[in-house]
This record gives sequence, structure tokens and C-alpha cells, in this order.
Amino acid sequence: MKTMTLINLLLVSLMMSNPAFASEGERPPHGGMKGPGAAMGMRGIQDPERMVAHISKWLELDDAQTQELTNVALAAKPQLLALRERARANHEAIAVLDGNDSDYGAKIHSLAAESGQIATEMTLLVSQLRVDIHAKLTEEQRQKLTEGADRMRQRRDGTRRAPGGDTEQ
Repeated sequence: MKTMTLINLLLVSLMMSNPAFASEGERPPHGGMKGPGAAMGMRGIQDPERMVAHISKWLELDDAQTQELTNVALAAKPQLLALRERARANHEAIAVLDGNDSDYGAKIHSLAAESGQIATEMTLLVSQLRVDIHAKLTEEQRQKLTEGADRMRQRRDGTRRAPGGDTEQ
């Protein structure tokens, strides 16, 4: 379970941090996020070929593995982009709500529920993508991926793990 969580973190970080997968021609400014992902705590989805090239080089994948991962990433791209668009529209709808509207409570409740549904769908899609990619890797590659995800999480959190698993600041 820990391995799957770490792999998920790495894949989400890799795929969601690169703006090339966001949408055609859309690039966030350096150091910032653009689009609905920013509102939902997600980063723009990367260009699948670029993400796979990075993973392929880092994990030393063979040509067959690289092609399999490319196919998996390309297959998920339309669904990921559709979720981004839904999230963007939802965020914009929330931003323009008038707090003085007599139906404000019902409207914000509906939009909040939709936001939750979008987040759920994104989590499920990215989790399935992680499982599909994980299945294409050798045990050694999965281990390297897990270790890299752990290092990334530690850097992000500003913590390091003690040998016993305790967190030190």
C-alpha cells in the first residue's frame, strides 16, 4: 500500500507539474500555475511523450516499456483534459456567484458538490493511470520509482525520515 501511494505521488507530481500536458498552447508563467488545476491544488498535466521520456531515462526503460507507457499516457490525456475543463468551469462559476443572491446557498452547495465529484474522478483516473504504469515496470524499476517519490515528498514537506520511520524537522 505504501508503495502504491508513493508511486501515485510521483506520477501525479510528474504528470501534473508540467504545463505541456495542460492543453494546446497553454503554458503557465514560470513559478505559477494556470487554469483549474490551480484552484483544485492540481498542476497542469504534462505532455505524455515528455513525461514518458523523463521516466524512461530515469528508470532506464527498454523501448517496449517506453512505448507501452506512451500508449497509457496518451489514452488518459483526453479524460484528464476534460476534467481540467470541468474544474475550470466550476471554479469560474464559483467566482462569479453573488453572495446576496437568494439562492446563493443552494448554488454554492451544488458547485461544491460538483467540485468534489471532479476531484473524485481525477483521483480515480490518476490512480488507474498509476496502476497501469506500475504494471509495465520491473520490480527494480518500481523500487526506484518508490524511492524517488519518497525523496520528492520529503523535499516538498521539508522533512526527512529517521531510520525508524519517525519524522524529524
